[in-house]
Amino acid sequence: MNRKIILFSIACFLFTTVITAQTDKKNSYNVGYDPVTQGLYFGVDHAIKNYSIGLDAGSSFGILMPLNVSLCLDNAFYFGRQNKYNMKTWHVNTRLAYSKILVENKPNILFIVPSFGKTCSLSEKLGLNIELGYGFQVLDDWGNSLVGSGSTYYFGGVSGPIVRVELKF
Repeated sequence: MNRKIILFSIACFLFTTVITAQTDKKNSYNVGYDPVTQGLYFGVDHAIKNYSIGLDAGSSFGILMPLNVSLCLDNAFYFGRQNKYNMKTWHVNTRLAYSKILVENKPNILFIVPSFGKTCSLSEKLGLNIELGYGFQVLDDWGNSLVGSGSTYYFGGVSGPIVRVELKF
């Protein structure tokens, strides 16, 4: 299990390094809380016109769900009128969130989370992002046997409304 955590950390570092190596003007960093799929997370987003793609890594710290580490790939499309900072503030988002639960006899979980949200700009670089969505669990992997035999792919399982609040800077 320690080997998987180390590989997970290296993958997060490499992905964020690649995104950060792009022009810094188009990157934004965020810290937020998602009580269902991610817990407390930190991330980076790379903007391309009205679209952004990003990676978040976080942990629940065992507060509302079992202790886990999570990795989330998200993309957002921004639309609507521009605010005084020339940014569109409404967006639709789809996230792919993976959680590795660190407590024995608990599965690895994969969620697909479609959502919509609004960014309230506090300055040109600082904003508060609030999203409402619905999480669909699509993977329940107990990881106790050969590849594929301990995994169940389905729509259903743990699903429900999700609220996500983040500070972008």
